[in-house]
Amino acid sequence: MTARRPLHPLTVPEAETLTRQLDHDKVPVTVRVEGAYPGTVVLWPALALTTRQQAHTLCLVCRRTDATVRWAGAVA
Repeated sequence: MTARRPLHPLTVPEAETLTRQLDHDKVPVTVRVEGAYPGTVVLWPALALTTRQQAHTLCLVCRRTDATVRWAGAVA
């Protein structure tokens, strides 16, 4: 299956802004734009996250982009 191109891809500066917002919210996650498919958003947690932290991260990121979002270490 081929992934579709996002209509609203996340830029590197936007990813950095999201990382700062998450840090402010006490969620240790780095947001990066990378991956095998251009524009894939990869979430890099520094520690094990609670379910609430995971949900907060996904809600924050998915409000900004319709690109593919995955957690680091997850199989694409």
